[in-house]
This record gives sequence, structure tokens and C-alpha cells, in this order.
Amino acid sequence: MHKTIMTILIAVAVSAGAVAPAPAVEPLSPCGLVAEGTNGKVYLNWNPSTFDEVLSYHVYRTDGPAGKRKRITKTPVTQPEYVDGTAANGTLYAYSVTGVLKGGAETPHSPGANATPVEMPAPKRDKNKFTFADGQQIELDAATFKLISWKSPEGVQLASPTIYGAPIYLTELDDRGLQVAEHSTEERPQMSKPISKTYKKVNGRITVDNGRVTASYSIPMAGFGATYSGGSSYIQTRVWETWYPVERKIGSIIYRGIARRIELDVPSYYQDGFALILNDGFGIDGSCKAAVS
Repeated sequence: MHKTIMTILIAVAVSAGAVAPAPAVEPLSPCGLVAEGTNGKVYLNWNPSTFDEVLSYHVYRTDGPAGKRKRITKTPVTQPEYVDGTAANGTLYAYSVTGVLKGGAETPHSPGANATPVEMPAPKRDKNKFTFADGQQIELDAATFKLISWKSPEGVQLASPTIYGAPIYLTELDDRGLQVAEHSTEERPQMSKPISKTYKKVNGRITVDNGRVTASYSIPMAGFGATYSGGSSYIQTRVWETWYPVERKIGSIIYRGIARRIELDVPSYYQDGFALILNDGFGIDGSCKAAVS
């Protein structure tokens, strides 16, 4: 988007019948880098580049306050994520990312992100209730993996009790990049038309590892070439949901909560794109009870 706008602005006429060529636009550095430290690992993710010239990425790390920045990816990674499995617990690391261009050159470094790996006990599991090391607790529905409870260490319920439908909806976009809308109702005005179906059960499993809880499952879809009957569909989207405690300092205030990372493997026939709607009512009840959520 930025490249197109810049080209239009600088392609101006300099004389009758002549137009100045638009100079090459240098791809910007990656942005949105986030680093999360766990037991002997640091999970990194960032926003994918919008420049066609950027084909992959390199990750750089600085060890400690006096360390020198060095590249830790032997070969470029094609996805905007990386797991540093060589980090030592208790050491502060600073990370940055560059975009790798078609010719092998790299963009400027992204803004940095810091993380300190720490030993994180595995969440305690009682059926589908999971208690993290900091005392926060979540409960997932056994059939759909929908969040049905999120409690603070003090036992305050932070999830809204009015969750409806499926926990994830995917809605189709039209050729203008807008969500395809369904008819409004009094209960649900101006809702986008979902392409994923409301489902009562999914096939999947829950794993607990390194201070995190991950639910991996498939949800049924509707669309071109798809049929839906009795909870089964020829078209499926794979979903990975990972839950883990986070802590953020903003100014002088430290906020603690639960992060929910969602990864999707979506069928490619939705040519104009899709939008993800989270249907879980985070924070409503917790805010009413004066708990930070």
C-alpha cells in the first residue's frame, strides 16, 4: 500500500510529454517484533512484510548488556516467526529482525524486543482445567476447546458468561476487502456472514509443554466445493490455539494476563481473503468486578 502511494506522488510531469520515472522504494524494516521467554527458549514473531521484494527474514540476537549483535539464523526463515532454542535461563537477550531481499541484501533492522528465558513449570492439569505457575487458570470445553472459564490468581472470573456460538468464526471478504455481511437481527446487528460453521464437536487434542497449553483441532468450513451435513465437511481449517501467561510494564504499572496465540491453515479458495472473529467475550465480567483483564 505504501509503495503504491509513493509511486503515484512522485511520478509527476517535469515537462510537456515527459514524466519523471519513480525511484525505487527501499523496503522498510520488519515491524511488530514480540519476544516471549520460556524455559530455555524464546518465541519470536513479527508482522509479515508488505513488500514483494522481501522473500524471507534473518534473526539477530545480542547476549546481555555488553554483548555484540550476531545473526542466529543460519539460513533465512520464510515465516514471520522463530524459536530461539539456544537461549540460557536468566540471561537478558535483545532481538531484531531484517528482511532478506531477492538479491540477498537485507533491510535495516527492526525495532528491538527483549526477553529473558526462565524456568516455567508445566501448567497443572485437571481434566480440561489448567493452572499456570502464576496462579491464573483457564478451562476449555472438552468438545470444542472453547474457553469457558478464565480466573485470576485471586479466583476472580475474567471471562464473560455470555459466550455464544463457536469460539472462532471466519468471515469471507469481498473484492474490496470488506467483510461479506449477513442480514442484521435485533440480537446480532450488522454481523459479518461466517464461512465457518457453528460446530458442537471438533477433532483434536490438547498438549501441555514449556509453560503453555496448546489446543490443535480442525473446524468445518462452508464455501465453493464444500458440503456441510451433520457436523462434517469436505473443507476443514486447521487451528492451533496456544495459551500462556504474560506480563507487560506500561509506565509504572505492571499488567499480568493470558496471551492467546492463534495460527490457522485456511483453504486457498477464499481468493479475496478472510477475517477472523474471536467469539469469547474476554474481559467483560472481569472489568465489572474491578479486576484487571
